[in-house]
Amino acid sequence: MEIKQSAYKHGVSKEDILHAIRNPFIYHDLDEIEMYVGAALNGTPIEVGVIRGDTVIHAMKARPKFFKRKK
Repeated sequence: MEIKQSAYKHGVSKEDILHAIRNPFIYHDLDEIEMYVGAALNGTPIEVGVIRGDTVIHAMKARPKFFKRKK
């Protein structure tokens, strides 16, 4: 999985990004972007944006809007 430099903008580590993607508790399909909400290794909820396929472009502490499941 490729992780673009933009994913590190908010200080989330590679290990935390991969952990959240492998263990999401919420998933949003946003057309061309997949948004995973999972925990960092220390338990902090983070959101990770992945372009369809396998390119991570975004990672940060999870915002409240991503805790809502889409119907």
